[in-house]
Amino acid sequence: MAEFMHVHQEKWRAAQTVGHTLERCGLWEGREGTAAELWRIPEDYDLGKHRHDTWVSVFILEGAMRYTDSAGERTLGPGDCYFVNPGDTHREETLAKSLVLVVEADPCVSYPVDENGQRTNGQ
Repeated sequence: MAEFMHVHQEKWRAAQTVGHTLERCGLWEGREGTAAELWRIPEDYDLGKHRHDTWVSVFILEGAMRYTDSAGERTLGPGDCYFVNPGDTHREETLAKSLVLVVEADPCVSYPVDENGQRTNGQ
């Protein structure tokens, strides 16, 4: 049976991602090995260089972001999306206040890495 969430049912809370505290609204969590969530990210925010042990898909609903990995840099805006394969080291930065929809494997293990790609403290 379908499940629905109306806008007045959204529950935003502070949550950790790759060592940063941001606003998160869980939409679908822990079932079928997948999670879907909304994230609010302030303008000019740098999530730093990091990686995930599982896949992650990001859809930009509002704002603008810069995505950087070994293939180069891309600027993304509303309607753009990207898929991060497990183990890909990357950096995400907002160029404007952003709202993104993240769909990912659950649990999603992510952590900051240093310039050499070595895991650092954080989650």
